[in-house]
Amino acid sequence: MDVIRIKTYSKRKLKYELLDLFGFLFFLSIFILAIGQKTKIEFIERNSSVFITLFIIGFIWIIARLILGRMKWFKPIESTGEIEFSDSYLYLKGEKIELKDIRRIRIDVTQCKGLPAGGRSGISDGTGNYIEIFLKNNTKFKERIFIEREQQRENLKAIMEVWKQSGVMIIGVWKPFLHI
Repeated sequence: MDVIRIKTYSKRKLKYELLDLFGFLFFLSIFILAIGQKTKIEFIERNSSVFITLFIIGFIWIIARLILGRMKWFKPIESTGEIEFSDSYLYLKGEKIELKDIRRIRIDVTQCKGLPAGGRSGISDGTGNYIEIFLKNNTKFKERIFIEREQQRENLKAIMEVWKQSGVMIIGVWKPFLHI
């Protein structure tokens, strides 16, 4: 199998997290309006225009996020490097780590740039994935990984299977990406 390079990144910038709050308003307002219709709570009925406004703002943001997520200049994260994976080693932070030196890997890959984000509003920016590498000498690395294409996910999963057969304990979450 070829070498796979996966970018690592810093935590999502706060301003982008706050912007995604608008998408949350969409879901919250739907929930509150539904409760108001079922229970006839006076407060909700009296302020329904507020909840409808929140719904509209949230809905507009979700549409905007769908468009923004595909723009090259929309960068909610900063790249911090990359990890190089092969059948017999990985290269991380300037250090080549042989497969025989790895005790366990915990990996979570549930987001892919440009695909529906599930819990987040709109389209995923490819963040929300991570890998933890535990070495036999008790060194631990934890990196956020950026998945740009589904093919990266599939290639990474295939390498993890090879490593698992070589004796490395792999604990992985490989949720399929949502499709609309």
